[in-house]
Amino acid sequence: MAEPLASTVERLRHTSVRDIGVHAILSVARQLLESSLVNELHLVIAPRTFGTGRRLRDSLLVTRQLVTSRTSSSGNLLPHYHHSSHRPATSPQ
Repeated sequence: MAEPLASTVERLRHTSVRDIGVHAILSVARQLLESSLVNELHLVIAPRTFGTGRRLRDSLLVTRQLVTSRTSSSGNLLPHYHHSSHRPATSPQ
């Protein structure tokens, strides 16, 4: 990508594109959250049997509210957050 990620997403937000979905690694998710470019956040949290996993900074979730949370058939936690000033889309059950 030639331009910074946050600039690309900000540019796309000003087009007729309604939703921008990003399947990303943690570092990309952090960049978008830190730039306040995320209205909704769907996470897949895999259980760890030992050690510690990588974490989002807790401060990045402060302005987000948990909308739904469920567990997948493989044991992953699937929380869905939205920004407190954004109305969430209907979540599939």
